[in-house]
Amino acid sequence: MRLGYLREIRKVLLKMELYLLLRSGLIDTYQPVPLVGIANAQRYRSTLDRWRAIQQELGDMKGSGIDIGCNLGFFTFQMAQKGFFCIGLEGDAFLHYLCNLARDASGQDRVAFARMVVNEHSVQLLPSVNVILFLSVFHHMVRYYGMESSTRIVVSLMERAHVIFFETGQSNEMNTSWARYLPAMEPTPQEWIANYFKSLGASRVKHLGEFETHLSPVRRSLFAIYTAKK
Repeated sequence: MRLGYLREIRKVLLKMELYLLLRSGLIDTYQPVPLVGIANAQRYRSTLDRWRAIQQELGDMKGSGIDIGCNLGFFTFQMAQKGFFCIGLEGDAFLHYLCNLARDASGQDRVAFARMVVNEHSVQLLPSVNVILFLSVFHHMVRYYGMESSTRIVVSLMERAHVIFFETGQSNEMNTSWARYLPAMEPTPQEWIANYFKSLGASRVKHLGEFETHLSPVRRSLFAIYTAKK
């Protein structure tokens, strides 16, 4: 009984540390953190809207998942609450620390976080799962690795999941640091992305909607990419 009491005290202290770090101004709070009541994230409402679309598409599916570039772990935790075991991958050391802090403070045992930058080499280390969340990461990969290398990463991910939820920065998002590195997404980004995944062997590409960002007035398309993986 005493041990359980101490564990609860530890959770309270961890929540306090998490809250203070998030309020410190050391990072831009990109995602909401419901555990400590952080709701004024830059993409709060649109993050929730994205999750509702993903959740509806998942239906009764259960199993395992990977959240690539998980940031503060919002989607990782949501997947766990839905019944998945989900691994969040984050390359930034501080964000990775915050994710683990949130896991320990919540007591959620269906999440794990690894500090990893996904590239052509590290992607080969990832396990096969039911679902991969690949949200607002691809355009950064294209910027740093180039289109050919990024496509090889995408192909490797498609070999490891039944469905990939995909969203990316688009070439029509002007005045961003990465738009010029992307191919022209014509005739529209929605059509270009759908055709891109079909050319890579996707069995079905389903458009789930368009969602706001804090970067520009352009809305981004969210997709469920069903792969040929058995």
